Amino acid sequence: MLVDLGLEEDEEDPVVTHLLAHPGVVEAYQEDTEVYYWVTHTPLTIAQAGAHALAALLTGHRAALRRAGLQPPDEPTST
Repeated sequence: MLVDLGLEEDEEDPVVTHLLAHPGVVEAYQEDTEVYYWVTHTPLTIAQAGAHALAALLTGHRAALRRAGLQPPDEPTST
């Protein structure tokens, strides 16, 4: 996955948090700016793994938009 959220070292990474939220994921971490690894305790199909990776990437991009003061397009604006 490719995403750079510009996080400080002590900030929680929303991509890792999303990956770890899956019940089958036992480990997830950011290796480098654009490289994430995750390990499951049970095999996932290619479709399942791809869907989870894309959802995590989307979570990261939404967080980056919010950090930039922008509203992600699928989230309602507050009134």
